[in-house]
Amino acid sequence: MHNSNAGQVQPGANDGNPSNGQAGGQQSAFQSGNGQQGSNSQASQHGDGSQRPAGGETLARAAQGAHRAVDATVEKVAPVIDAVHDKVESVRGAAQGAKDVASDVQDKLVAAKDQAGEWIGAAREVIVQNPFAAIAGAFLLGAAYVAAKRR
Repeated sequence: MHNSNAGQVQPGANDGNPSNGQAGGQQSAFQSGNGQQGSNSQASQHGDGSQRPAGGETLARAAQGAHRAVDATVEKVAPVIDAVHDKVESVRGAAQGAKDVASDVQDKLVAAKDQAGEWIGAAREVIVQNPFAAIAGAFLLGAAYVAAKRR
C-alpha cells in the first residue's frame, strides 16, 4: 500500500501559498462552497487575495478597553498628582521664605561683623594713643564688675 503521490502537492493542499485560501486541504470556513467570500462579517480580503478573520473588530475592542482603563487610571491618579503639586508649591514657597530669612540674617551678621571691626579699630587707636589711660580704664571696669558680682 504505497501511495504513489507521496511528496507531491495535492490540489487544494496547503502549498505555502496563502493566496489559495485553504489550509491542509480543507476549505476555509470563511469561503462559501463556490470559493466566493461568505457573509461572515469577520472575514477580510487581503491584498494578496487571501481571506483571513478580520482582527480589526477585536483590535478595536481591545483598544477601546485599553482607553477606558487609561481614562479610569487618569481619573484616579489626577487628584493625587494635583495634591502632590500643591504640596510641592507650598514647600517651594516655604523654602523661598526660609531663604529670604537666611539672607536677611546673613546681611545682619555681616553688618554686625563690620561694626565690631570698627569698634575694635577705634579701641586700638585709643590704646595706642593713651596706653596708661587704657590700663586704668580696664582696672576700673574690672573693679566695678567684681563689686557688682558680690552684691
